[in-house]
Amino acid sequence: MDRFNPHMLVLARDARGLTQPELAPLIPVAQGTLSKYETGVKEPPPDFAEAAGHALGFPSSFFY
Repeated sequence: MDRFNPHMLVLARDARGLTQPELAPLIPVAQGTLSKYETGVKEPPPDFAEAAGHALGFPSSFFY
């Protein structure tokens, strides 16, 4: 199975011009949790890519 790519999350967020505090409630996750996902410190749950994709306008596959 493919692994979540945290760099793609940062790329998608930057492409939409959002900060972590702006994006976090749209997913919804805590800003600190989002930071851990973006840095690869913590692996997001399986449904995170779908929620992030919906909030950012990218397919969930973009994050893998």
